[in-house]
Amino acid sequence: MKKIGLFSLIVLVAGAVILSCTSDLNDVGKNGNNYLAEGSFANCGLVPSFSAWTNNYEIFVGTNTKIFVKLIPAYYKAQVFVNGQRFVPATNGLGLPDYADYTRHIDASKPIDVKVFGEDGQARQYTFTPVTEASDASIDLIQASSQTNDAVAAGLIYPKFAEGVAPNFSVVGFDSKNNFFTVGCSIREIKLVIDRRSQNAKTFIKDSVGNVSGLLTGNKRVSYDINLSSLGTPRNIFITNISADDRYTNVKVITNA
Repeated sequence: MKKIGLFSLIVLVAGAVILSCTSDLNDVGKNGNNYLAEGSFANCGLVPSFSAWTNNYEIFVGTNTKIFVKLIPAYYKAQVFVNGQRFVPATNGLGLPDYADYTRHIDASKPIDVKVFGEDGQARQYTFTPVTEASDASIDLIQASSQTNDAVAAGLIYPKFAEGVAPNFSVVGFDSKNNFFTVGCSIREIKLVIDRRSQNAKTFIKDSVGNVSGLLTGNKRVSYDINLSSLGTPRNIFITNISADDRYTNVKVITNA
């Protein structure tokens, strides 16, 4: 029988120890890898941005009626569960991971619990908590109306207003500028109408010559009378909407040449 020398035995033991102690995101050892390489929701903002090492997030669902989720484990043998149910990923035409419709498995008013189990059975939990109304600074509508009747249009907002994804609320507007819109009016005295997603948000309007509306509160719809002729050049109107808890701020600019 061939004997193993002491030195060879030490090398074998040391090698086994090194192989069993690997613990980074590419770990394929028996201790398992229970990290997510990607966690994202289509058309929903995350705070903070996703990182494998960050476990708690806020998610801005907004007006989305469907929740599409993409969860990719860092190690292909890891198992992912969403609210206690095994996650079934979707794939695109190339067979790559894509967003899966998980609307029926998720209550958008409650935290979303994601657990990743490594081969060793150890779990890592990621929690995505939908923001409450108190943290919502979204704007659903901006329009130029007659000062005597909100329902009568006094001009057109271009491009047609559409809110961006929270928490940055960034949307490409007029002249390819973010959050920048223009209003074309046949009259000079208009009422600027703003629909906030949360009626508890705090809204201010400031024009290019320094006039400030003061705090606009009350219903989800607020308005402010403006005489465009008095604004000088450029005629810029700044709409600032601040969430009720003061955590998020949303600024839009309306200009009139």
